[in-house]
Amino acid sequence: MSEQRAGEANFESELERLKEVVGKLETGELPLEESVSLFREGMGLAKSCRKRLAEARHEIETLSREDVADMAGPDPKPLGDDEPEQQSLLGREMKE
Repeated sequence: MSEQRAGEANFESELERLKEVVGKLETGELPLEESVSLFREGMGLAKSCRKRLAEARHEIETLSREDVADMAGPDPKPLGDDEPEQQSLLGREMKE
C-alpha cells in the first residue's frame, strides 16, 4: 500500500510540476534556451503522467471486469437428462 501511495504522490508532484512549467512557458518572458529546456521537461512530465493514468485506467477496468464476473455467479446448468424433476415437468407439459 505504501508503494501505491508513493506512486500517487509521485503522480501528483509530477502533475504539479507540469503545471508550473506550463505557467512559466506561457509568460513568454524566458530566454530561448530556458524555454526549450522547460519544454523538454514538460514533455517528459506529460508523458509520465499519461503513462501513469493509462496504468491506473487499466487496473480499474480489470478490477471492474472481475467484480462484474463475480456478481454474475456461475452459469446456469443446461437442461439435461440428469435432471429428473425438470424432465418430468417437461413430460407433463408435452402431454397436456
